[in-house]
Amino acid sequence: MLTTIEKIIHLKKVPLFENLTGELLVALSNISYEKEFKKNDIIFKQDIASYELYVIVSGKVEVFRENNAEKHTVHTFFSTEYFGEMALLEDMPRSLSAIAIEDTLCLVIPKEPFLDLMNEEPSIAIEIIKLLGKRLREVNLRLK
Repeated sequence: MLTTIEKIIHLKKVPLFENLTGELLVALSNISYEKEFKKNDIIFKQDIASYELYVIVSGKVEVFRENNAEKHTVHTFFSTEYFGEMALLEDMPRSLSAIAIEDTLCLVIPKEPFLDLMNEEPSIAIEIIKLLGKRLREVNLRLK
């Protein structure tokens, strides 16, 4: 089990949270919890609602889309990366599935406590907006 300090160290390595103050990192670590996934465990499934962001402490996760029983890998995430952030911002089913492709430990950040924290501290919202802008730009470049 990770201590609060260890959680903070891992969260600080994540680009989304690297500019947060120590106080905010403590608050974020307090609302997060650890979850272990074994190799080939499904973390979440496409078209099913779930409301968490995942920060990878160790391991590797693949996100993919399923179309007509075909699996299309979208991205592979590694330690210090995060995935599932759109679930914090919208009330829609997941657009992708995620699977642990090796034993993986994640810090899980649930939606409601995260939104409460974001309402208290606008700098978190600003980081999310920057993230969305970056992701939109990446999609636009891929479409060209």
